[in-house]
Parts: sequence; structure tokens; C-alpha cells
Amino acid sequence: METGGHPEGISASAGLKDHAYALLRTLVRSHYFGDTLPTIQKLVHTTRIPKSAVEEALLHLENDDLIEKHGDTFRTIFIPDHQRQGRVVFLLNSNIFATWYGIFQDYLIGFEEVLREQHIETIFRSEFESVDQKLETLREFRSNRIDAVAFASYTEQSLRQYVIKEEIPAVLLGNATIRERELGCVCSDNQGGIETMVNHLLDRNHRVIAYYTTAVYSHDGFNERFIGYELGMRRAGLKPIYDLVFDNRHHSSMANRAALMFQAMEPRPTAIICSCDREAFELMAELRQSGFKIPEQVSVTGADNSIFGAIGDPPLTSLDIHPREIGCFAASYLLNEMQNPQIPIRMLLPADLLERESVKTMPGEAEPLKREQSVVPTRKTAKIALPEEDEEIVQF
Repeated sequence: METGGHPEGISASAGLKDHAYALLRTLVRSHYFGDTLPTIQKLVHTTRIPKSAVEEALLHLENDDLIEKHGDTFRTIFIPDHQRQGRVVFLLNSNIFATWYGIFQDYLIGFEEVLREQHIETIFRSEFESVDQKLETLREFRSNRIDAVAFASYTEQSLRQYVIKEEIPAVLLGNATIRERELGCVCSDNQGGIETMVNHLLDRNHRVIAYYTTAVYSHDGFNERFIGYELGMRRAGLKPIYDLVFDNRHHSSMANRAALMFQAMEPRPTAIICSCDREAFELMAELRQSGFKIPEQVSVTGADNSIFGAIGDPPLTSLDIHPREIGCFAASYLLNEMQNPQIPIRMLLPADLLERESVKTMPGEAEPLKREQSVVPTRKTAKIALPEEDEEIVQF
């Protein structure tokens, strides 16, 4: 299976073109666009993918007989699968084209590819305004004899209870809702991945390592990553730094506040681990605005391996959580559930270190580590007052 995120060793332009083709192909086949695709200009604006990559992807889709050109637009070509074995709905709370949510695109691509091989049709729906709307959509699909459902973001208890009551085969994929035991789940090894990142920074002679995150307790995956940071630091005999750990929901001003707090820290950390690439990009922008050079004055890391991470300045050291494979495994799990329901399980995929240029090795001889084997994470977070407007709720 093809790895999600940005493939190492492939040029950024080639990676974007491959991703554009896979994404548009999946969206056409999962009925996201309906009968007519948006114009090329609107596709470029919506997907945030360069025009050349979008145009090349559309040409491939024409050659695949999935779309046909009509004036300035493209229409989908519906070819019924006479061997179709079922229909599955893939539900996502967020806008799949939001810049930092590329991992959801890879979830969907991997998921749809596996089911299509088994003649199972995927129907994709997203951008729900409320839990009630999401539940009503699911009920409508159920009345139209949908066979199974995949939840690809925060999944509310009312929806979990509904699919259990109606005995609908279901799977959770991603990292937002992974601690419930009612449904099967496919996610990444959040804790182990961040422990690996801590050890990478220790190997590069960093000893004062901070952690930056928002919504640390309302997002299961972010909480597990935070625990991985705590354990990694304590096992090295170092004190975790909690100044930049927030339980507030994500807000556009959060990175700015974190950068201001970083300036006032004493001693100032030489490295900051961020809970995801989005927070790393936002924090790096604010740190540069404050005059800090990355990685010369502070190293910064992320997690999730956004396709933009490899082409940033500097390229971002991150964790590849293999979102394409998460989608593939979720589809395989759902196929088994459709045939023979089993006890729900949680499948962990590795979070692999991707070394790039946002981390530097600290000069000189580092302080020896006093490693501990048995440690227990604590619970400390900072809360700051944030304005109510323009906030982004990470759960929904």
C-alpha cells in the first residue's frame, strides 16, 4: 500500500501530483462532487493544490473514463458495478480540504481503494453543522440500506450508540476518539511516536525540551502524545516542561500566545515538540515573527507528516502516522465486520520518525542522562483566556 503524507525521496511536485490524482479519483468515485465537478479554478482554490497538479489529475481521470469534459466543466461518468457487494458511508466532521487536514484525505483514499477492490461502494459525506445533522444523515443512509459506516473524526456517543442499537457494522479511524471500547478502531501509536521524538532530540544533545499542544484532554490522540512526552522525559531523568501545554480548544491566537510565553521562559528550551504539524507550522511562524531562527535558535518538531512538511522552510521533522494505511486497515476491518461481527479491537499503526532540517544538533558535550525505567505521567496543563470569536473546535 502507498504511504500517506509526503513520500520521502520523491520530489515535492511529484508527490503533490500523485496526491491530487488519488484524491480527485477517490472523491469522484465516492460521489462527493455529484454529477458535475467544480471548475478548475474552483478546484485549485478549494483543494489548495497547484493548478498544474489539478489539470494533470483531471487528464488522468479522463483517460480512466471517470469524467468527461463539457465546455469549462467536467461531468462524472457513472458506470454501474454489476458485481457490487454493498455500500459503505464514510463520515467526516471537518472540511476535507482544510489545509491541515490532509491526513483525512489519505484516510479516505486508502479506505475507498480497499473496498473498491472488493466491489464495495464508498459514499463520502462531510462538513456537518451539528451532531443532530450527522445523526440524521446516518439514519437516512440506514433507511436506504447502507451496509456499514466509517467515522473518520471525533465520534459522539449518540452516534456510537445508534450504530450499536441498529447493529450497523462500524469502525473508527484516526486519533480523535480512540479510548471507547464499543467499536473497533484503527489509529496510530501516538504515545510511542512521541517517545521516539523525545529520544531523537536527546540523541541530538537537547536537554531542555518543551511540549506545545492545545486541547490536550479533549482529543484522545493529543492526550496520548502528551503522555508520550512526559514518559520520554521522565525516563531520561529530565523534568517535563508544561508551560506550553494547554487544554483550551484550538484558536488562531494560540500559537502567538505560546511564542510570547516561550520568550519569557528561563531557561529557554532548545527544542519544542508540537502535538501535530499544524501546531508546529503555526508556532514556527510566530517564533520567526518574534525574531527566532529555526533551527539555529530553537528546534521544532511536529507529528502527522503533512504533505507540506517536506516542502516547508525549513522542512519539518515529523512523525509519519501512515494515514493511507490507517484507511486501508479500517476498510479491511469493516469488511470482516460485515461478514462476521467480532469483539471490537483497537489496531495501532507505527508512528515513524522522519528526520528533516527543523532540528539541529546542540554543540558541545551534553549533560549525561540518568535514565529511569518505571515512571508514571502526571497531569499539569496551563489555561489561558481566549476570545470567543473565530475559535475552532477540534472535536467537531
